Amino acid sequence: MAMYKSLLFLTAMTLFCVSLNAQTSSDSGANVPIKPVRVSWGVVAGNVNSHVMPQYPEGAIKNHISGTVLFAMHIGKDGEVLDVKPVHGNPIFSSATKDALSQWTFRPYKLNGAPVDVETQVSCTFTSKEEKIAGSFCHAEY
Repeated sequence: MAMYKSLLFLTAMTLFCVSLNAQTSSDSGANVPIKPVRVSWGVVAGNVNSHVMPQYPEGAIKNHISGTVLFAMHIGKDGEVLDVKPVHGNPIFSSATKDALSQWTFRPYKLNGAPVDVETQVSCTFTSKEEKIAGSFCHAEY
């Protein structure tokens, strides 16, 4: 019985180690996650190389609509934006925000010295000139 338990334990540990190794890659000698690393926007913002502000949608201007939209952003190892998806906010701003965020570029984010894909969330604010938000990284006004 003890031998059976030992064999079961070794099998479980082997499967655990195999699954752990399957989730990392050792291209550069360091273990680097294959899945994107989640990083707060406050950290990612420091790696922005270039950014384009969104265009205020005509329909929103005509109807005096303002608001903030939240987008999920997937940034590749090379700093290029791979995907941008709306998370929350008025859909009238989604297309303009996606178009702008897709053009942003970043310095590669490094983990253990190796560049990794990153997932983050960024908000874009659309306001009238009177409502301007100070310090907003992604802002459009009319």
